[in-house]
Amino acid sequence: MDIDNAIEQKIEMIIPIRCVSCNNVLAGKWLTYLKKVEELKKKDGRPAGDEMQYLTQTTTKTAEGRALDELGLVRTCCRRHMLTHVDLI
Repeated sequence: MDIDNAIEQKIEMIIPIRCVSCNNVLAGKWLTYLKKVEELKKKDGRPAGDEMQYLTQTTTKTAEGRALDELGLVRTCCRRHMLTHVDLI
């Protein structure tokens, strides 16, 4: 799904409003997170659907990790919600 089209159509995804563990607000950051990840992947030269190999000798910070840092989501519990969320609708 194209992120810009999703924003224009105001598609609502089922993401937790708040983090279950720390009660931090997450819902308002979901579309921003998707857009930042897409931008950072383009900047890195990675295709949008590219899968990252983890735990290699040359592991670098991923676009997803940098986007979470920029949004201020530094707690592991909040990062878990954003990284593992799947759009069901």
